[in-house]
Amino acid sequence: MTDVTQTPETLAVQIAGLEAQNPAAVELPESYHQLGALHYQAANYGEALSAYGQALAWQEQHLTADHPHRIASLQGLGLAHHALGDYTQAERQYQQSVRLVERHQDTQLGSAVAGHYFLVNLYCLLGRYQQAHDLEQRALPLIYTLLGTLIGADQPAILERQGHAGRPSQFLTPAGAYWHRKAQPIFSAPVPGELDPWDKDLLILGRLYRFSNSSMAVNLYEACLALYDASKGDSPLKTATPLSAIGEIYASRNQDAGCGPSTTWFTAAEPLVIRALEIREKYLAANHPLIAVSLTQVANVISGLGRYREALTLLERAVVIKEQCLGDSHLETATSRFNLAVAYQTLGYRDAAVRLLEPVLDIQLQILEPDHPCICRTRHLLALVTGQSPLI
Repeated sequence: MTDVTQTPETLAVQIAGLEAQNPAAVELPESYHQLGALHYQAANYGEALSAYGQALAWQEQHLTADHPHRIASLQGLGLAHHALGDYTQAERQYQQSVRLVERHQDTQLGSAVAGHYFLVNLYCLLGRYQQAHDLEQRALPLIYTLLGTLIGADQPAILERQGHAGRPSQFLTPAGAYWHRKAQPIFSAPVPGELDPWDKDLLILGRLYRFSNSSMAVNLYEACLALYDASKGDSPLKTATPLSAIGEIYASRNQDAGCGPSTTWFTAAEPLVIRALEIREKYLAANHPLIAVSLTQVANVISGLGRYREALTLLERAVVIKEQCLGDSHLETATSRFNLAVAYQTLGYRDAAVRLLEPVLDIQLQILEPDHPCICRTRHLLALVTGQSPLI
C-alpha cells in the first residue's frame, strides 16, 4: 500500500536520486507506481499518466514482454487515460493488461479480476454492452475463484447461501439488459495503490455483482467496512467507497421496485451517502471528482425523498467541480450537466435546462455512438423541455 505520509514532491525527489545512482535499479518501477497512485488520488491525472508511463518504459527495457510486473503499469495507464477522457487509449491499455493477466491468472488472480473489471466499466460507459457482457462471462470463473479465496469457503457453499447454487449465469446481467446500467465514472473505482490487495479485490467484486446480485454486493462492501473498523490507524477515506456503494444499491432498490409512495430504501441510503460525502470533503481537495460523485449520489437520494431544491444545490456544486477538474468537453462533465438539467426540468426551469442540454448533446455525439442510451435520454429530455413530442 502507498505510504500515506508520502507526498508526490518528496517521492519525486527520492526517485530522481535513485535514477541518478542507478537507472537500472529494480526499485524504480514500484516507486513510479507509488507516484502515479499519489497523483491519481489527488486527481492529477496527467502526472499519473506520466508516472505510469515511466514505469512501463523501464519494464519494456529491462523485462520480457509478458512479464507480470507490467500489469500494474498497463492498468494504471488505462485508468489515467480513462479519467482524462481518452477512451481509445484507455481501451488499448486495458486490453493489453487483460491479455497479460490471462497468461498469469494463476498467480495474479486479483489483478486478473481488476483488469476485466476496468475494461467492462469502459465498455458500459461507451454503450458497447455485448462486449461488456462477453468479457464478464470470460471473467466469471476468475470471479468465483477469487470470491472463494477471500471468503475462505468452498464455492458451492457460497453460492448456496446466496440462493444461486447451480445457476452461475444469474450473477451477471444479460447483454440485452446492459443499457440499464448507470455506468459510474472511473473515480468510483478503487484507486491503484490506495488500497491493500484484499480491499481492492472485495470492492471490485462488489462492483461486478452490483447489477446482478445486489445482496452479494452489499455483503462484500460490508466485509470491507468490518475490515476497516478492525484496522486501527488506516485512513478514514477508505470507508467512503463501500459506504457510497451500499447507499447506491439501497437507492436503486427503491427505484427498481416501483415502490410508489414508499421511501424505505431512500431513507436507508441517505445516511450512508451523506457520510461518504462528509469523509471525502474532509480528506480530499475541494474540487476532487470523488466529491462530485458523492454530491450526485446524495442529490439522487434526497430527490427520491422529495427534497428537490436541496438536491439542485448539490448538483450545481457537482457541475462546478467537474468543470474545474475535467474541463468543459469531458464526457463526465456532460453527465453532471445532464443530471442538473433533469433537476431544472423537475422544478420547472425549462430555459435553464435547455441551455445545459444542447451542449451536453454535442459532447455526447462527439464521443458516443448515435444510438447510445445517454444520447437517447438527452434527446428525449430536450424534446420534453422544449415542448416537442418526446422521442421514444
